[in-house]
Amino acid sequence: MERLNFKSYFKHYGKRIANNTLLFVLSYLLVFYAVQAVTVFGAFTHGVSVKIYTSCIDFDSLNTAASQDVWASADNVISVFGMPIMAVVLLATIATLLLSKWKSRHIQINRFLWWIVICSYVRIGSNFISGHLFHLWNINLVTDFLGITYPSQAGRYLFLAFVVILLIVGVYSSASLTKHITNPFGGRIKEEITSNILIPGILGCIVLNLFFIPYKPLFSYTEVFCTGILLVGVISVFFIVPKRYSFVEESDKAMNDDPRVNPVILTVVLAMIVVIKIVLDNGLLLQTSPYRNYFLENMLLVVGISILVGFAAYLVFYWRRRKKQEAIQIEKMVEEFEPLKHIIPDEQWGVKKYDVSKYKDDQD
Repeated sequence: MERLNFKSYFKHYGKRIANNTLLFVLSYLLVFYAVQAVTVFGAFTHGVSVKIYTSCIDFDSLNTAASQDVWASADNVISVFGMPIMAVVLLATIATLLLSKWKSRHIQINRFLWWIVICSYVRIGSNFISGHLFHLWNINLVTDFLGITYPSQAGRYLFLAFVVILLIVGVYSSASLTKHITNPFGGRIKEEITSNILIPGILGCIVLNLFFIPYKPLFSYTEVFCTGILLVGVISVFFIVPKRYSFVEESDKAMNDDPRVNPVILTVVLAMIVVIKIVLDNGLLLQTSPYRNYFLENMLLVVGISILVGFAAYLVFYWRRRKKQEAIQIEKMVEEFEPLKHIIPDEQWGVKKYDVSKYKDDQD
């Protein structure tokens, strides 16, 4: 099989690599800011003012007597930092179900869902690991205040070992889902994994670390851990998937190349990322008050319910339309084969006729 050199490889698969890199960066930021938003919401509803930066949430500089009372309660801490865990688990579950059951015909949607799955697994694991190792304000406080990882050092390291096992399971599960974004039986699985996952993962991690620089108000160990674990994850997928399909004979048949990214969509996405960075680089202060808490709770409740209802309605509409299209295709196939009934003998269809007239004579 012909091997492409470095220059020709990027010329041949450049659009696919660009598409996947963009989708990876978007999925990473979606999961990251979903965690940030849910954490801020939990703190806000408990009367804790926060300052949001591009790479983290600042709780330390805004600690007051009121917020100290909030953090003195284990229930409040678990409520604030436990909500992001449930949000990410829910996000990963929905993405997995959509990827494996919904089976969209749009490859870009499937790729986006796959990246969300692996980013969600890594997000939970990296937040726990970096939070426990560097004593950060993060979801690690949930297990600390539950008494699992504090004050027992043995409990902490046992829990971190458990998180590492979960990460391994998550990466392995993500590798199993690659069949929805690649063609494992096309004979070019190594090239597909490289152009769809490995190179976009490496380029995406570089872009993300550049996006978070400068790390304010302090260096973010979590994001460095997260991108590092993601790199290990995509490299593992690169070795797991080809080995799983090693029985497939390699082919010289070229893979279908990707279309270019829509310029309008690309411009909107880049503008959104630039605005987020400009706004959050210097910190966005959110101060609480009874009216703001009431307004925020009701607004998010209405928005959340509206999104869920709209999403459910879209899935039902899409499912019905897809079933209707499949029924039309089956009808067309039946109509195409109908004339062949009179041309092809029954024996060729696997039907053998028997003479049953003698049985009729016996009955008479």
